Amino acid sequence: MGAITRVTGADETTYPPTPGGATSYSCTVLLDQYSSRDREGTQITARDVKAMIAPDAETDPRNGDSLTVAGKTFSIENVDAIQPGGVVLYWECQARKGED
Repeated sequence: MGAITRVTGADETTYPPTPGGATSYSCTVLLDQYSSRDREGTQITARDVKAMIAPDAETDPRNGDSLTVAGKTFSIENVDAIQPGGVVLYWECQARKGED
């Protein structure tokens, strides 16, 4: 199990502005490593992992979200929906671990 965290900005259309915040959504996720062939000539770094998120997630992952799995937090850099026939089987995300 994991969690997708999305930060929203302040709503400037209200007076006073409504502050933004972070919302967490649970998800089922599997982490995998990228192969050297996947990394070659791409923007996939050594800190990146492949996160496959099941469609049972409470929300779809988006670029800029955070993903927390087993106490480790990653930033979501890229999202591809794997959806043959128009039905999402899972989301494949390029997730980047912060520098320690």
